[in-house]
Parts: sequence; C-alpha cells; structure tokens
Amino acid sequence: MSPPSPGPLVVAHRGASAREVENSLAAFRAAMQLGADAVELDVHATADGTLVVHHDEAIAGRRIPQLTAQQVAELRLSNGEPIPTLAHVLEAIGPRLQVFVEVKSLPPKFDDRLLEALRRGPNPDAYAVHAFDHRIVRRLGARSPALRRGVLSASYPVRPLVALEDAGATVLWQERTLVDRPLVDALHGGRNAAHRVDRGRAGRHGAAARARRGRDLHEPARDRPPGRGRAGGMTTRRVTVVGAGTMGAGIAYAAALAGFEVCLTDSRAEVLPLALGRLNDLLAVAVKRGKLMAEDHAAAASRLRAEHEFAPAVSGAEVVIEAVHEHLG
Repeated sequence: MSPPSPGPLVVAHRGASAREVENSLAAFRAAMQLGADAVELDVHATADGTLVVHHDEAIAGRRIPQLTAQQVAELRLSNGEPIPTLAHVLEAIGPRLQVFVEVKSLPPKFDDRLLEALRRGPNPDAYAVHAFDHRIVRRLGARSPALRRGVLSASYPVRPLVALEDAGATVLWQERTLVDRPLVDALHGGRNAAHRVDRGRAGRHGAAARARRGRDLHEPARDRPPGRGRAGGMTTRRVTVVGAGTMGAGIAYAAALAGFEVCLTDSRAEVLPLALGRLNDLLAVAVKRGKLMAEDHAAAASRLRAEHEFAPAVSGAEVVIEAVHEHLG
C-alpha cells in the first residue's frame, strides 16, 4: 500500500450512504466511483460465526447473533440486496480502497473468523479494525499484532494515550464535538490520529451516538405484542400525543415504531397534515438507510393518525403525552 497522503483521508461512512442504502454493496461500489480513499463498515458475527456487514444488531426485528448465516442470507435490504458478508464486501471493494471495520459484536470464539476474513481479502495491509468495546480491540491485537487498530470514544478522554495503550491501539476515533486542540496535541505528540471527517455526512460520532439510540427505536414491533417494550408488564396500546411540533412528531414516531396506536392532536388544525407528512418522510428515510424494511414502514404508518378535536383524540387513549404547552380550549 502506498504511503498515506498528507491531505485529509476521505472515508465513506458505511459506503456512500447518502447515495445508496448504508452498508450495502451498492453503497461501497458508489464510494469507489465517487473517489473515496477508504470505506468504513460495521460487522456482527452470526450464531455460527459468519461476519455480516450491518450497522444495527437487529435485522427485521431479529438479532444477528441469534441467527445463522443462512437465515441472514434469506433477508433483504430495502434496495433488494442481501445483507453482505465481510468477505463479499472486501472482494467487491478490491485492492484500491482502505477498509476500516467497526466491530459491533464478536464473541471471542469467533475472533479468528474475523482475522481470517481480513487476511484473505484482496488487500490485507489496507484493513484496520476499531470498536467501542476496547476489549475486542485488545483481543484482536493479541492475536494479530500487525493489524492496525483503533478505539472509539463518545466521551472526552482525560488521558487519551492511556486508553490507547490499554487497548493496544494506535488510533482514537473520537466523537467530533469533543475534539479540541489539547486533545489533538496530546495525540499527535504520541503520533496518533485524533479524528476523521466524513464528507457529506454528519460528524462520525454524533452519527454513531444517534445510531446507538436508534438501534432499539428501529427494531420493528411485529415480533412482540403491541405496547410491550422494555417494561415487561406494560400493556398500553393506545397513545395520544398533544402537540404536533418537532417534539410531538418525534414522540409519535418512536411510539408508532414501538407498536402503539398513536393519535397526534394539536389545536392548530393546519399543522397536522404537515406533521403526518414529516413522519412519513422520516419512515421513508429509515427504509432508505436500511434501518427499516418496507413492510415496517407501512405498519408504522398505519398506526399513525391525526385528530384536530381534543375530546375524540384522547378518547380511549391509555396514555396522553403533552409534548408542548398550549391552550387546548
């Protein structure tokens, strides 16, 4: 591999995910066509040890670590493609680009499976791994000392070099809003990279934090009874959200994805069609980015309705949430 350029490294986050479904073969091919220097992708190990490329731990409401490779292969992304394996992605990318692999979940018994996939790729010297779970990074480094390794951080490291040393890593992938001059100086003094910039995307770990919050949010509700979430005994089925502004729409979106029947109400009748349109746009974006399957979009949209009059809006609701203070008389 040629020496790194003195300029910024252009990394396509989950492939060209602003153009194609994230972590799809189409997204990685588009990144090559657009001239990226590298791609970043996410991997999970299936129950039988195959490394598959997908951001969230769940696909169509089913957790990847509990599925076999064959079961994952039967599922489809919103663009119709199968969920790719790491081996397939590396082969498709070929020798031209660097590949940064974020390891989302990997039981120790499958460490060698990941390392073998990287060794068998078209350009092993161009591959690197990183993870929020620094124990994974340390394990992989112990087995493959030459493998480039980094750690992810969503909090400000008071002693960044110590965190790197503990994990046996040389690169810190830092949440962008927590990068400042003292941190950069400390890392550069130890010859470690501080952060990267994704062109055309939100900052790397602002995006990562949202994705972690969204992991449960976008798990479809069809595999559990409506209204049953983390609070196991909860039996609520109907929710009314008062206020169709940004906060109210966000609450309605999350509740519909969780399986509730949601009624959105507002004293301003003219904002309700806009709010429903915004909610449908959010669902469509989630499908495009591979967070939801098309059928999940349709199911969530069917659970959303709007009602201008307050009395019918709250009639039969088991929970009423006031998103904003307003006069409802």
